[in-house]
Amino acid sequence: MSGNGEKPALQSSLQTKRTAMGTRVLTWPLGFENSSSDIENKIKWPTRLESGTGGKSSIARFVKMFTGFLRHFKWTTVGLVCDVKRNPVIRTICQAIRGGLGSSLHTNITMMEVDGFSSDSNFTFVMEELNRQTRVILYWVFGGTFRKCMLAAKDANMTEGNHVHLLNIMLRHPVFGNYFWKYGDTQDELARIAYSTVIIAERDAGDDFPLPGTDRYILREGWRNVSRDKFNTTYGPDVVNFHLTAAYADDNCTSGERVPASKPVGPTGGWRQHCQEAVQSYFPLENRKVWLRSVRFANGLELCDPAIRSV
Repeated sequence: MSGNGEKPALQSSLQTKRTAMGTRVLTWPLGFENSSSDIENKIKWPTRLESGTGGKSSIARFVKMFTGFLRHFKWTTVGLVCDVKRNPVIRTICQAIRGGLGSSLHTNITMMEVDGFSSDSNFTFVMEELNRQTRVILYWVFGGTFRKCMLAAKDANMTEGNHVHLLNIMLRHPVFGNYFWKYGDTQDELARIAYSTVIIAERDAGDDFPLPGTDRYILREGWRNVSRDKFNTTYGPDVVNFHLTAAYADDNCTSGERVPASKPVGPTGGWRQHCQEAVQSYFPLENRKVWLRSVRFANGLELCDPAIRSV
């Protein structure tokens, strides 16, 4: 992005519709407000945003969360990419989000409809069209579609710090694709680099959402806020609807990989010590210390249960 972060406003006042190889694009004339310089320094951005629980109010919470985030950085020109072909409900959701964000930000939102499962979809066209209109892109797509978008963005030089890629975690599924860069193909390295520019919004199931102020809540937020470019290593390619709760809940206690917290403990208690070191090194909390309660089962396994206490 240029020094002042500006992008010229489009001059045409006419709504246009374009179709390119299975990709439907709706464009509007949008101005581009002077962006914060933080757009060029991703380390200042949160890698994760909490979009609340699911359910009937999830769209309203999502709009409210992203409105506050976008206003903070003075980003008012936004593109929305939606994977609408496999489920018509997604189009309805995207239209509601587009309307809510547009109303809150007092601007029209560019909405692009894609089919991530069609070989005719031209993602290069998608990214080039977005690049002409905005530097901030919100994705409401399946994991496989998102990887195609980010590879196209990498090819279009849209992962160099001049663009903001905001991803909503919609659904993780082995068939529809998980949000993971590694597919075991020749494009893995390009995908890994491209994914390091992504900010994701995480949504918890209602019965899994920890209460604010509790140990689990603080640990979860700590993990998400410090992981930055490590966030993608916690998404296994075959995990179904795994919500990232690493090092705070029952089944994760490591800094880099998703591994069972229940693991044989040696004579020196090595597994618990490993968890302790990993959590403590990644969650430096002022005037507090992470510690691990342990529960030993009859089969000889021990569960690491993170907690927090004042020091």
